[in-house]
Amino acid sequence: MLTVDEAKAIVNAVASDKECKRRINSVLSVVPSSLGISGGIRNFGMAVINTYSMNKFFDPSDPEIDAIVCTGIAEQTAKAIAKAAKTDPALRNVKGTNTISRVLNGVDHTATLIIMNTKSYVFDWHASLDVKDPQMYPGPTDFDKGTNAVTYKAFKGFNLPK
Repeated sequence: MLTVDEAKAIVNAVASDKECKRRINSVLSVVPSSLGISGGIRNFGMAVINTYSMNKFFDPSDPEIDAIVCTGIAEQTAKAIAKAAKTDPALRNVKGTNTISRVLNGVDHTATLIIMNTKSYVFDWHASLDVKDPQMYPGPTDFDKGTNAVTYKAFKGFNLPK
């Protein structure tokens, strides 16, 4: 079971990483994190601007653009958590990190997989674009289905039936 203290340490590891903050934080974080649409709004806006600018502004092959879409965010947050887990005792149960992808309602999406001692969890910073309030899923299956997400600020534990 992921504890509140472990979730806090994971979020703090990401929030203290300069590159994570650069990739994640956005004015769109004013959209409630619980809606999980901030990253989608940013992606849509970039796509519209790119369409009408003839690929002059938001070229998807540009590494700077790749860094701020879901895949780039998940890659960097996984690195930051893995690095912090080597030195932070609060993260002693983190055994690994990775990215995890899904296709839900025809939309590809990637988030951060955190592998603990007995279970894995999914944290999604692209959903909120708020480094201190990712959406969290109690496991990969819930992430795949888009079910049972909770924001970090509302997290009290995952009490789901087995």
